[in-house]
Amino acid sequence: INTKVAGHWGGPYGAFAGLCLETQRFPDAPHHPHFPSAVLRPGEIYRHISEYRFAKGARS
Repeated sequence: INTKVAGHWGGPYGAFAGLCLETQRFPDAPHHPHFPSAVLRPGEIYRHISEYRFAKGARS
């Protein structure tokens, strides 16, 4: 990781730094009635596809 890039809270990334990409339903959904429900009942199936694309350099 390029240590000249500002990380969380503006601090620099250090050696062996990384990131975590977690998929989820609407964050904090129980506290927002206009959000879809995040409750998964027994027997219900939840499927989700996440696609991440990474590139080196500036986007053109």
